[in-house]
Amino acid sequence: MLKFLAIISLIVACGLARTQEYAFREYSLKQGLPQSQVMAINQDADGFLWVGTLGGLARFDGSNFDVFTLENGLLNNRITFIKFVNNTMYVGHENGISIHLGKGKFKAINAPKIKDNTKLSDLIEFQGKILVSSNGSGLFELKNEKLIAIKHNIEDEELSGEFERIRKMAVYNDKLYFGTRGGLFMTHNFREFTHFTFSEDWSVSDIHVSDNDGFYVTTYNAGAYRFNSSKTIFHPKPLSDLNCSQIIVESDNSYWLLTESNEIRRSSKSFRFLFTQISGLPKENISTLFIDNNSSLWIGTEGRGLIHFLGTAFTKHTNVEAPVLSVNQDKQGRFWMGTLNDGLFYFQNGIWVRYENEFLLDNSVWCSVNDPNDGIWFGTNTGLLNIQNGKPIWHATSSNSELPDNKINALHVDANKYIWVGTRKGLAYIKSNEVHRFEPANNPEMLHLIRDIESKNQVLYVATKTALLSIEMRSRKVDPHVISGLSPTFSCLEFDHNNNLWIGTEEGLFVMIDNEIKAIEFSSKSADRFINFIIRKNKQMYVGTNNGVFLLSDFANDLSTFKQRHFAESSGLMGTETNINSAYFDASGQLWFGTAEGVYSFQNKLLNEALETYKPKLFLSDFQVNFVSTELDDEASTLTLKYNQNRLRYTFRVIDLQDADGVVLEYQLGSDFEDWVPAGSESEISFNQLAPGSYTLSVRAKSSNGNYSDVLVFQFKINQPYYASWWFILLMLMGLGLITIAVVRYRIQQIRTKENQERLELTNRLNSLEQQSLNASMNRHFIFNALNSIQYFINTQDKLSANKYLTKFAQLIRKNLDSSASGENLVPLSEEIQRLELYLTLEAMRFEGRFKYTFEIDPEIELEEIRIPPMLFQPFVENAIIHGILPLEQLAGEIAFKAELLNENSIEFTITDNGVGYSKSLKEKNSTGDHFSHGTTITKSRIEVIRKISGDVIDLDGPKDLMNESNQLAGTIVRIRIGV
Repeated sequence: MLKFLAIISLIVACGLARTQEYAFREYSLKQGLPQSQVMAINQDADGFLWVGTLGGLARFDGSNFDVFTLENGLLNNRITFIKFVNNTMYVGHENGISIHLGKGKFKAINAPKIKDNTKLSDLIEFQGKILVSSNGSGLFELKNEKLIAIKHNIEDEELSGEFERIRKMAVYNDKLYFGTRGGLFMTHNFREFTHFTFSEDWSVSDIHVSDNDGFYVTTYNAGAYRFNSSKTIFHPKPLSDLNCSQIIVESDNSYWLLTESNEIRRSSKSFRFLFTQISGLPKENISTLFIDNNSSLWIGTEGRGLIHFLGTAFTKHTNVEAPVLSVNQDKQGRFWMGTLNDGLFYFQNGIWVRYENEFLLDNSVWCSVNDPNDGIWFGTNTGLLNIQNGKPIWHATSSNSELPDNKINALHVDANKYIWVGTRKGLAYIKSNEVHRFEPANNPEMLHLIRDIESKNQVLYVATKTALLSIEMRSRKVDPHVISGLSPTFSCLEFDHNNNLWIGTEEGLFVMIDNEIKAIEFSSKSADRFINFIIRKNKQMYVGTNNGVFLLSDFANDLSTFKQRHFAESSGLMGTETNINSAYFDASGQLWFGTAEGVYSFQNKLLNEALETYKPKLFLSDFQVNFVSTELDDEASTLTLKYNQNRLRYTFRVIDLQDADGVVLEYQLGSDFEDWVPAGSESEISFNQLAPGSYTLSVRAKSSNGNYSDVLVFQFKINQPYYASWWFILLMLMGLGLITIAVVRYRIQQIRTKENQERLELTNRLNSLEQQSLNASMNRHFIFNALNSIQYFINTQDKLSANKYLTKFAQLIRKNLDSSASGENLVPLSEEIQRLELYLTLEAMRFEGRFKYTFEIDPEIELEEIRIPPMLFQPFVENAIIHGILPLEQLAGEIAFKAELLNENSIEFTITDNGVGYSKSLKEKNSTGDHFSHGTTITKSRIEVIRKISGDVIDLDGPKDLMNESNQLAGTIVRIRIGV
């Protein structure tokens, strides 16, 4: 009975296999595998897949193979098994084993007294011992890095010989089991052995102990068995009568069988699968099977390398090769499929059968829809076709109905059971099996190249190639909707469970919420943004693109956040370019859709749950500082770097055996980024010219299923350069201050030296000028004339005048000499006025009757307190007498000296005469020699020098012509102002 059921299931499975194909991904030499004959597969605690070949050992992360050979310490390149005990990897070979020491290094151990080319078949831990079996030389114990042969006391020569050929070992209920060519052996102390033979030809191929305390055995010639879970093994329960070389049992007691006929069988409580060459398996012999940590199947072959089975959720239906444009299911449960240029097909007896109809000959069936009358409508290149109960009822074209055009691109049934028909040249609807052209109230030119139609609340939404339109069914008013900043090519429409309209374009996915259109960002890849269909299942949206299908779910109310899952080659969808509006959910909830390579069906419930929840693993493989690799101490909380060590490169390795190409690396650097930033490279994150400061780098990997790896955190600090540290800045400021002080002092010293030198020069010049002034005031003419005047008074016996004149002359000479000898270059104003009075008195006596003089001194002036340069006024008074008054022939001269206090700090001295005037005296100066220019020039120079030395304000205004009220010449005036 069991054999009969197996044969029946095989026949059914083979029938289904004629039209169904599953996805497998192959890895061979081209992808980096060292050799195409894979003999062993296992997975370490980090998630790396280890692959043993007859040409070396490889470690696989889902994208890259790291190859290890003799150069890495392997005993040889022919691998027979890979086992892990206490996180140590042991690799089996012919004639020995290799122990992984870490970091790609191995230690080779030869087996003693072993037959040449004997394969070591298995390794296991039992009672604290590491046991290694061989297929030809019995059992060994690994002790102190040596293989020591274990003796047995099996007296039966035939059984003893069978014990030498151990294929597999397992520990079950504290007993050790050996699978051999002659049956199953058991021991618990290595002294007593029990031999089980459940049939005459029990050649054990594999032993498997499941996590649920199940004990399984496969044989090459007597089927597969499961033993009960009691402490003592009684009789096996047959699982299959097929000869098998391997069995793998999962935690739910579902199992995989590798048969001797190179087939893989999958059996569980809910389903069974048979994988053969027809369903995608290689024709080469399969050597081994392995289930990874995510319950994903890996297949080792003898000639085709490593093969990854991508699951049964996606099934490709293979006997129709034309691109599929639409899929539907009628009320009778029959599936219909429309193709490009190859007509219409229906599914019957496990295969797709062409629907023979002249109307459909070499025709394209673009769309289909179920009508309210249990029929099904098809839109083609040449019009409409209605089929009921598998028979064509009628068809409509633009020549026999009101269809705007024969090419039908879209069909839709609204809430009123109207069937809307979208064509290249307009819109129509079917009511009671009659076609009616739809005439819009406005914008008729916009209703062309229609691609999809949806309706809600008496509003029709139409996606044309160039516009998105909403049409009030009653008013027939057409309103276009604009996507801000874009003019996309529209392709498809669908409402979600919140009645928001989703819009597919060739430039991305959009949604209309309250008449506002916003983009839905779910991928940055251009192929992902080319939307071909959108279809809803409950609260989930399936989006078909040029790069597979996306499942979007768990939406926020404003669609700002959602979960996404990408189905592409890694999920078993080998034809990733979907066709426009080709998606359909059948009555069982299975998704059908067309691609460029045929039609696929998708059953969400068949997705590997482990693959839906797995997380990629992220490792730091290299860290460089200024392009030099640097060891990074994992225990160090913060890495401290110098200021010039600011070029950092982190190289990562991601383990994702399901879809390594779909992994995206993201990072955050401290608080510089609010969101996670995609890395520019798939495996590297680089920073150049980082500023000094403390940083925290967080890195994670995102897999194609939307799950994230654990976050790796790296803390580092870049110190300030020494020239930016507080102590260096303080030293520099202090140094700069000292230098500044030194420079200022030096400059001040220079300035003082220069000023002193200038002052000395000015003082010398002033002394010289004062001497010249003295000489000028005591010139030979004055002295000669004064002596002549004294002689005149003596000769005329005018002793009183002579004495008076002589006294005054002596006083003047004494004052002049005292002023020149004082050394201060300043005298009290009272003395200067006295000197001037003495001089005027002498000149008035000498030129008797020729002029008179007056002094007007402001009483507020403190004559004794105010000090002025000596002999300041005399040259101007002398010029007034000689060059102003004396040239007058008839008019008596007048000389007036006035001192006026302008303010507390300023005095103005004025010298006026009523002589011939300054301008005229200049013209006649030759008649009186150079006396005039010499005295005034010296005085002006003295004033300039005194101003520079003392800083006092001394202003000289004149000599210049004095004009009367009638603007007539009235004499000469000189003004000297001292002070502010």
